Amino acid sequence: LIKWFSNFREFYYIQMEKFARNALMEGVVDVRDLTVDRESELFRALNIHYNKANDYQ
Repeated sequence: LIKWFSNFREFYYIQMEKFARNALMEGVVDVRDLTVDRESELFRALNIHYNKANDYQ
């Protein structure tokens, strides 16, 4: 279980960094302009990686 959380944390931070770099390249300067919802690329990447059964709670 500890290894799973460690892997999750690593994957999560990699995805967050990619999301942040993309936002900077697109010219986002205010953090309030960033949102994560079910249609966002970040949510999609995490969902595909960790929620293969596509269950939502």
